[in-house]
Amino acid sequence: FKLLFTTPVVLYSILLIFLPLVYILVISFFKSEKSSLKCYILAILLAVGMLFALGSVNSIFTEYLSKLGVQVPSISLDLSSPLRYIISIILLAVVPSFFEELFFRKVLITNLKIGSIKLSILVGLLFSLYHVSLSQFIYQFVYGFLLTLLALKGKSFYPCVLAHFINNFLVLSLEYFKIDINFYSWQVIVVGFALLFAFII
Repeated sequence: FKLLFTTPVVLYSILLIFLPLVYILVISFFKSEKSSLKCYILAILLAVGMLFALGSVNSIFTEYLSKLGVQVPSISLDLSSPLRYIISIILLAVVPSFFEELFFRKVLITNLKIGSIKLSILVGLLFSLYHVSLSQFIYQFVYGFLLTLLALKGKSFYPCVLAHFINNFLVLSLEYFKIDINFYSWQVIVVGFALLFAFII
């Protein structure tokens, strides 16, 4: 199925093999994880802020790489029907937002005992490399870095799940409903950075 090859499959394959272990981990985290309403609001600010502030970064970086002679393969999604849209939401928004955050913002943070900034940089880098997309490297690194800070601040990975889901959901929905937002517009970028600033402070 084409959609399965538009997203990293390594983690999903591992999850299918070790599903019982994952189930135990998830149940234990559900019992122990708590977060405040403020952190969920911060998650929304982060998701929308990233998309607006850095939505053009992938295209700009891809253009720069092409000028250097580096060919970056493009990713196309088939969202030609409501069913494909729903399947895409499940495979590319619901599933990744939970399981990727479970691994990157819970398992890694719990087991890597280093300072907050170093930890955020390392997890952000691993998060970016995991997606195996040269064109999205900068965006994924920044997003991974900020998501890690959010997890540390809220002492929970659930707000990160929300932020991750909103980001992916918005990208898919804008494409499906043919909503054209000019991410190169300075107004859009200013709004995005204002939201990120509100997230950071």
